[in-house]
Amino acid sequence: MNTPIDPDALLATLERDGVVRLPLPLLGGAALERVQSEWAARVAHIQHNGQAGYEARDPFRRIVHDALTVSPDLTRAALHPSIVEVVRRYVGADAALTEAKGWRTMPTELDFHGWHNDAWYDPDLDHVPRQLKLAVYLSDVTSGAFAYAPGTHGQRAHRHYSEAEVDAFARDPVVLDAPAGHAFLFDVSGVHRQTVPVLTARDAVFIVFHDPSVPLQAADVAASRYRPALVPVDALDGMTPDQLRLLGVGRRELRDAMRPPSPVDPGWRAALARAEAGYHAASRLSRRVRARLSRSRLA
Repeated sequence: MNTPIDPDALLATLERDGVVRLPLPLLGGAALERVQSEWAARVAHIQHNGQAGYEARDPFRRIVHDALTVSPDLTRAALHPSIVEVVRRYVGADAALTEAKGWRTMPTELDFHGWHNDAWYDPDLDHVPRQLKLAVYLSDVTSGAFAYAPGTHGQRAHRHYSEAEVDAFARDPVVLDAPAGHAFLFDVSGVHRQTVPVLTARDAVFIVFHDPSVPLQAADVAASRYRPALVPVDALDGMTPDQLRLLGVGRRELRDAMRPPSPVDPGWRAALARAEAGYHAASRLSRRVRARLSRSRLA
């Protein structure tokens, strides 16, 4: 997206509704094609033993962590000057990019990701700090689109909501269907969801901005969830000091917040370790059998 956009207009809508659609595609042309190609390679297989791929947490989503590593085009798009200005003015001067994660949602009619808002900060805080997400579609989205209940941002209650509850306290939801390359910003304290059914696979990346000095909830500290972003080094070429600071360059507080990762499910990890040991044992046996057969043919 090389065409300038009006940050004032975006901010006005964001302050009022908690969500705003960017008026122009954030990715297009050759850049979009490059990102889509690299993304398709990531979601084609599960990650294993250092091989980049997706993480499977449920049957419906193929999750890609450190999503900016997919392509330098994605990093450049996330730090478009107009987005940088909106983030700084909405979140605060000390905002930083603290997470980049995306997933492919597989076709399903099951309502597995209903109305909710995001918990991320220490619940003992006496105010609601702002966290802003930039969502970028990497596929055409005509079903399974993101939806947001406008005007619900800024509340302290973080949980799942029923359709009846949302109908009772929210205006008509904004449904953000759009072609690949389009993007939107939303305040995570507002009530949102992925709609159903998902008729075709949906690819989307979600990039998080907040002030890294805000104390985090215990679960995110334990998981070392918010940390310095990983990006392709060539994406840094030509970036302004403000873009680099938003990316987290030189932000000691991001590094200090990191913790050693802990297993989410020790039993599952142990089962994977046993399966891998079995795979290597079978490989060794196969090599010995092939070697013996080869010697037999030569004899």
